[in-house]
Amino acid sequence: MLNAKEKALELYNKFWDVYQHDPVAQECALICVNELIEVYDAIGYDEEDSEIVYLEEVKIQIYLL
Repeated sequence: MLNAKEKALELYNKFWDVYQHDPVAQECALICVNELIEVYDAIGYDEEDSEIVYLEEVKIQIYLL
């Protein structure tokens, strides 16, 4: 499993390849992570579960790109 910074960069780069524009790539990566958090929330995970904690850290790392 990638650490949060590596995952953030991986998501960002996937969208960068498509959009070639920093703010758009960053926003798309954030949307992706937020959707994953919503899925975990819908199936009953809470904010303290390791998956949610990891995704929140990925979001922070995306903001730092």
